[in-house]
Order: sequence, then structure tokens, then C-alpha cells
Amino acid sequence: MVYKNYSNTWCQHIGLNAREQLKNYRNSDMWLHNAYRFNSGYFFNCNVKFIITNLFNLLELESGYKIENKKKDLEILIANLLRNTKRPLRVPLNVNKWKKSRYNQSSSFTINIIKSLHRKNFINMKKGYNFQDSIPRETRIWATKKLLDYFPDYRETIRFIPKEVIVLRETIEIKVKDQKTKKYKTKKKKKDIEYKDTLETRRIRKILESTNKNNFKANIRVLIGNKDIRLNTSMRASFNGKLTQGGRLYSCGENHYQGLERGERPKITINGNKTIELDYKGLHPYLLYAAEGIQYKGDPYTVIDPHKELRPFLKKILICMINSNFNTAQGAANKWLLYKCDNHIRQRIYQLKVKKARPFMDKFIKVHEPISKYLLSENSIGLKLMNKDSKIALSIIEYFLNKKVPILCMHDSFIVEEQYKAELKQIMDEMYQKHTGGFKCEVK
Repeated sequence: MVYKNYSNTWCQHIGLNAREQLKNYRNSDMWLHNAYRFNSGYFFNCNVKFIITNLFNLLELESGYKIENKKKDLEILIANLLRNTKRPLRVPLNVNKWKKSRYNQSSSFTINIIKSLHRKNFINMKKGYNFQDSIPRETRIWATKKLLDYFPDYRETIRFIPKEVIVLRETIEIKVKDQKTKKYKTKKKKKDIEYKDTLETRRIRKILESTNKNNFKANIRVLIGNKDIRLNTSMRASFNGKLTQGGRLYSCGENHYQGLERGERPKITINGNKTIELDYKGLHPYLLYAAEGIQYKGDPYTVIDPHKELRPFLKKILICMINSNFNTAQGAANKWLLYKCDNHIRQRIYQLKVKKARPFMDKFIKVHEPISKYLLSENSIGLKLMNKDSKIALSIIEYFLNKKVPILCMHDSFIVEEQYKAELKQIMDEMYQKHTGGFKCEVK
């Protein structure tokens, strides 16, 4: 091999340079910017009470009132630090940011823990700032070798179960100063907000919490290259603005299953068994036709062009038309083609001499005339459709939960062990008809 011609001295030199570059990167603004957010849903899936108590005593932390809660704060913080040792952890040192809520179970005592860990050299720290003329940055912390050595066998036991499985979010606008132009610009940001529980939220919470526990008991893994990874299967429902908009189910936590590429999902196993994934074909267009009392047949995306290579782009265009107005839909679809779709998909589309969404938008308006009033509307129907498909998904999940069968939801598709394929298809058909008044949607 060619590598045999390289001297040991040269190889050692390259190795030293690589380590030096990595060391420099870990202290750079780019690395600090690429931080992950603290989440109080992380914990150790094993008994670490003894080692946490030892560390708590070593840190010389104030005990006194609610000592067990303070030890829980320490466990959650350590789990956050160890879940990803290649990136810094983003934490606020402002007491007001640590108010307990339905979304957060860690207290402001966590600030004392952070300071003590830093003082005892268990973590490194880069303090944040909030200057008037710059974008604020929260404090960054990361584990030192001393902390990693203190938990040598526990990093693989970290798991995530959200404190709250129903999340209500609102979009707010904040003004930030551009460091290049020195001008302020408006930036949209989603914020978790409180809400009053209803019979429906209690029902959803019961289903999701029970499903998360049932999936947690199963051994759900995926093989990616040489890595055999246990997947995080916790799900939560995310609503937008109010509890009648959105509600789709999202996996969460480190190594969550919805983060897999589509080509990686067939490699998922449940308790060592192969899995299958069944999908509703054109769910949202079908739901719109059902709302108009029409049973649609066929593929709502390729109806304007039969080329299979073009289907991903056509699907993106029609979904954008359902979810936004003309300019936003056209821009989002073109941006997807230019920057976000896989290279091999883009090349196949370009071979068909297709580069823009506009011609297909006009065709969709004509061919889907019965539902054209919902397309490119200022009052988007998209969030209401998500609310409808989330109810269908919950019904399917609840069925398999009652049978104690693990199931993963990918919004409009579902993954179960192969032996349940026929049963899953039957239930998907039944639940769609139940929620649409007898209409049908093809399952593939």
C-alpha cells in the first residue's frame, strides 16, 4: 500500500498537527457557537445514587432543605454534560431562567452546582454575555477528563424522557444586531408557553407517556456503519399557538429515531427483529379532498408529471402550497431544490431540465381545482391538517399500546416489527376512515 512509503516521523508529525488543530478548534468561537441546549429530561438509566451522592459531597454543596431534589439537579446536569462530549453545553446563569414549569424540572440550584464543578476542575467554562450591541450568548460548559473519569461506565446509560409530552409553542420576533452591517434585523423564535389542561390534553398525555414507557422497555436499535446505536424513542406532541393547531408527534433526545435518514430506517430493529414501515400516500391532499366530500384516487403529486425522479420535488411544491402563500411557497420549494435535497435527487431532476417550482404550481392549481381554495392561502390550512393527522396517529399508537406492541411514528408513517405488517395496514385503513367519515387513503 502507498502508506508504507510514509516514514513514522512524518505520520507522527501529521498526528500532532491534527491534535493541535482539534485543540484549537475546541477553543474557537465556531465550536462555542455549536453548543447544544440543556434539557431537564436527561437522566441515567441505572442506579447512580451512590456515585452522585459521593460527587455531591465532594463538591461541598449546601445540603439542608430538599437535598434529594438538589442531588437530582446534579444528576440531570451530569447526564447533559456526558450525553455529547464533543460539543459544549449551553446553560443560563440567570436565576430567572431556572423557574420550574411544566417543561423544566431543574431548579436554580443548578447554578451553584455549575460553579462548584468549575471550581473543582470537573468542567471548563466560557461565560456568556448580553451586551446591547451584540447577540447575547449563554454560558458554555463542557466536561474535563476528571469528570469523564469519574463516570467511566455510565455514559452509555443516559436516556431521555421529557417531563412534559405536550408542548405548546408560540412564534415571537426578536431584534438582533448583524455584526457585519451593524444593523438590527428581525428574527423569529419559537417559545414554549403555559396552557390549561383539558380532557383532550389529559387523554393525549396518558397515551404518549404510556407509549414512551412501553417503547423504552423494548430494545430498539439501528446499525449505521459499524455503530450499533440504541435509539431514543420518546415522543411528544407539539402544538402551534393553540391546542387546535399542529399537534404532530416528534421524537426527542440524543439519537432520536426521527433524526435518521430515510435510507437508514429499514435498518431499525425492535427486540432483535426486523421492522417494516407503512406510509399514507399523499395524506394531506387526501384529507383536503375528504373535507370537500370527494374520494380522491391516485397519486396527488405525480398527477401533473409521471416521472418518478420528479416526485420528491412535486411533493415538496404541493405541501408548500398547502402550508403558505404564493411567494413563501415558491421560495421554499426552490430553496429545497437548490440546497436541501440530496445531491443524487437534484441531479436526476436537473436531467429533466427542471429548475424552478413556478410552472408546476400553476399545474397543481388546475388539476386540484376541487381543493384549490386551500392552496396558496394567506390563512394556511396546514396546521389544521397536522392536527387531523396527529389524531389519526394517536389512534393507531393507542391500538398497539393496548397490545403492548412497540411502535414508532414518523408523522404519516409507522414502524413496527415485520410480524405486525398486515395488522398495521388494517388499523391504518380503519383509523383513517374513522377520522374522515368513511373516506379512504392508500397505504403503501
